[in-house]
Amino acid sequence: MTASSTWYVIQGGNDITWRSESPCYLLDGKMNVIPEEGGYYALTQPNHDSAFRWELLVTHENGAEEKVISDVRWKDLCDSRARITSVKEIFPDHEGTAVWTRPDICRATHAKAMREQHDIRTVCEVDDNYLTDPKFNYFMRVNNWSKTDRLDHMKAVCSMSAIVTSTEWLRDYYWKALTKEFGKKLVPPIHVCGNHIDDRYLVEPVPNNGRLRVGYMGSDSHLWDVKLAYPALKWAHDAGHEVVFIGIDPKWRHKFEYTHIPWQKPEEYRRQALPLDIGLAPLVTNHHTLGKSDIKALEYLLSGAAPVVQNNEVYNRTMKHGETAWLAGSPEEFWMATQRLCNDKKMRESLVANGQQYIREERMIEQHRAEWEAAIYG
Repeated sequence: MTASSTWYVIQGGNDITWRSESPCYLLDGKMNVIPEEGGYYALTQPNHDSAFRWELLVTHENGAEEKVISDVRWKDLCDSRARITSVKEIFPDHEGTAVWTRPDICRATHAKAMREQHDIRTVCEVDDNYLTDPKFNYFMRVNNWSKTDRLDHMKAVCSMSAIVTSTEWLRDYYWKALTKEFGKKLVPPIHVCGNHIDDRYLVEPVPNNGRLRVGYMGSDSHLWDVKLAYPALKWAHDAGHEVVFIGIDPKWRHKFEYTHIPWQKPEEYRRQALPLDIGLAPLVTNHHTLGKSDIKALEYLLSGAAPVVQNNEVYNRTMKHGETAWLAGSPEEFWMATQRLCNDKKMRESLVANGQQYIREERMIEQHRAEWEAAIYG
């Protein structure tokens, strides 16, 4: 049976669950995961020995065809000035629509060959804002993005048949920036497909050891965000509760003790619940963070943790204050909310019960199949 789509994803330490694996599974597609280590080779040289196999079909002047599967042979042909009438990229493992996550110019070049040489629909998926000042974006900052890199990203996404973002805010921001740069005619349709829950990742809460567990889950890119929760976490420690950091280690042991749980391999990460009773989701508000989704609140709820989340557009459009989460707008409000929830078991349980019901009724990915089908199939 032919897959409906093939999803091309660069896999490093990043989690690709909600934006790639879950929608790919939903649509009976297949994943082509390209490891970050070795990814340059896989994408830049014809090969049959990497996760991304591709080759060149070279037609010589005499009509003979030659399959090229190594960069060495291609260079030899170029150096010998062989008379070549056409060169075509072949993707032996590809099926259906091609979905490229966060494509750069190199991946966009392959996508262009798919579209122009094989009439394959190409879609790019973007779930973060890569059009802002790099100082606001951890990925852009550590990779020293310049104005040229930003422009290359814009060219890459606009070279596709369609773009899919995770939120309406991110869609509107990209539409405004892309149309300003290239004009409306050169910007493909932008679809919104939110981050929703795959029923394969419904898990049972982790029983606690008698103490309440108050914590934060996120990568090192959230160092600025987690600082907003410092007063709440310090209070939780001083009140005798267990403070838990999952992923990030803010290096605060000189201030108070806490439990640190390093990131697991992404393929193992979703197999167990987060060991939390109260999960904090502070977020510094700027044009980068406003492009994020509310998935952290949903992950807390899935694990049986009452969420305390930033009161901005990321969360307050979907989370209801006092019903499915507690909204906090400042470090002081995170502190007060944490105290309230630690001291009010009934409120914690109510938030979790209501939140899990909300997920079951509105946020399961199967309920949003039509959104993904429109974006991927056109």
